[in-house]
Amino acid sequence: SSLLLPLSISLSSSLLLPLSISSLGKKMETSAASIIVSVAIAVVLWWLWRTLKWVWLKPKMLESYLRRQGLVGTSYTPLVGDFKRNFNMSMEAKSKPISLTDDIIPRVLPFHSHMLNTYGRTFFSWRGPTPVINIMDPEQIKEVF
Repeated sequence: SSLLLPLSISLSSSLLLPLSISSLGKKMETSAASIIVSVAIAVVLWWLWRTLKWVWLKPKMLESYLRRQGLVGTSYTPLVGDFKRNFNMSMEAKSKPISLTDDIIPRVLPFHSHMLNTYGRTFFSWRGPTPVINIMDPEQIKEVF
């Protein structure tokens, strides 16, 4: 009986050892794959958050801040800003004939002229996700600098 006990222990431990190593290897493969997938998901989520911040959240915060400061201007359009409006106004202005006595500013800078007539001498517009503040009052320019 005493001889059988050590024999059975050694036999069962030798059988368990290969089983535990193979199951440990599968667990390690599974955990390594899950770690890689988790890191990939975290990187994609981080990239999406930064993109959302760049494309929408930061410009809207800046727009809100500028309006609280008393500035007027166009609302933010994601990614393109006022490029499309500027391009369309330029194409329309260039398609119309101009005489020598006409004002040249609406022809050369139609968007700026429109903004000046609509919002006054101090306004903001958008170049992509970046606001551009136009100040035409000399006293305000001195205050800025």
